Amino acid sequence: MRFLVVFDVAYVCLLVADFSLSVVVSTFREAKAANGEALCGISAPNKTLNDIPVRVQCVSSCPGCASPCLAVNYWKNTKLCQLFYYAPVKGVRQDCVVYEVTNLIY
Repeated sequence: MRFLVVFDVAYVCLLVADFSLSVVVSTFREAKAANGEALCGISAPNKTLNDIPVRVQCVSSCPGCASPCLAVNYWKNTKLCQLFYYAPVKGVRQDCVVYEVTNLIY
């Protein structure tokens, strides 16, 4: 009898987990100043990735994070990718572009 109770509890937990599945769709928008200049996140990033050859690879690394990404910096010349789990302070920096992230959960 004890085995059945444990099995029933495990089965209910699996059903709850199955019904709680959701899909997160992330969109990325380049942040620009009022004059059209590209902005960069100037706060300290939560995570930094090196040797990222193209910005698409940088932005695509964001959804794989444990915490939801809210912004991504990409440094073109140094191939550096910085992930922010909060909205960073933005400013103009040479060779850097920040992408603001919108996460929609379905």
